Amino acid sequence: MNEKKDQDESCHRLFWDQQIAALSAQQTQRHWHPVLIRWCLHLKMISSSVYDALKGVLTLPSGRTLQDYSHYINPFSGNFILSNFRF
Repeated sequence: MNEKKDQDESCHRLFWDQQIAALSAQQTQRHWHPVLIRWCLHLKMISSSVYDALKGVLTLPSGRTLQDYSHYINPFSGNFILSNFRF
């Protein structure tokens, strides 16, 4: 149980650390963590309107950035941390 809690906390910490880094960097100098890119790709593929609505509130990768990564990352492959991003 503690391992699951630690993993949830680390995912949330990663997300907020990325938000802080994105806000402090210029728009053309943002670098995104691969897990956040996968989460954004997954969300955009499920519902682009939800992604666009969240993008109005949060600092997230642009559509162009996601398009660049979409050819190299399969957001549905493997067992990764997407399920831990719950809001």
